[in-house]
Amino acid sequence: MPYQDAKHDRHQGQPINEVGRAAIVLPNDTSFYSSPLFIAVAFDAGTHGVTPEILGASRSTLPFLAAYEIFSRLCGDRAMRTVDGSLRVDGDVVTPERYLGLWRTAIGQASTPEQFAERHALCAYVELGGRFEGLRGQRASWSSSPFKTFDHFETAYRERIDYLDDNERFRVEFDLRQTHAARDAFYLESFLSYASQLAEFRPSIALKPFTPSHAVMPPSQTDFFTVMEESL
Repeated sequence: MPYQDAKHDRHQGQPINEVGRAAIVLPNDTSFYSSPLFIAVAFDAGTHGVTPEILGASRSTLPFLAAYEIFSRLCGDRAMRTVDGSLRVDGDVVTPERYLGLWRTAIGQASTPEQFAERHALCAYVELGGRFEGLRGQRASWSSSPFKTFDHFETAYRERIDYLDDNERFRVEFDLRQTHAARDAFYLESFLSYASQLAEFRPSIALKPFTPSHAVMPPSQTDFFTVMEESL
């Protein structure tokens, strides 16, 4: 399901108050890259409660980021905002160096999707979709893909695919807690990219509430979360 926008104090001229941050580390088989990929989540407190914001959620590809990409985004936006105090940590002004250090710690303590869900009572889901025209019969772009053609992907996911518009389009949702979900989403995205469909059918990511056995919320966090799209 597409993520839902929420009001944010930055739109009202108020400082962003980051009260927590977390990194979800994806399985080693997610992609052909040798370095791990992460989903980076900032928890911002405002008048509407605490809101998780996924870094890179606004880009046209999945926000599965290498560590250097996380820091590149932070340096281009959130860390830069600490200079004039338009972003604060737990209500306090911090230096960019201190702020980036907090994120280094978060990445160093990254949790799996299952661990993140248990800790924060949020499950990470991604949704992709497209038109079958131009996809069926397409060969994989990468030799590491578990699906040699798009048809192999469709066969594997037939029971989970939503067929739309008289079977001309489709969408499929991936619960990243499930085995190979991140990997399969990554390689489906590569099929969509090769078919030039990502501009029309942008991937979406959402953090959905659920009831874990033991959830630890960031300070002052409410029981309701709305995923915010990154402004950049």
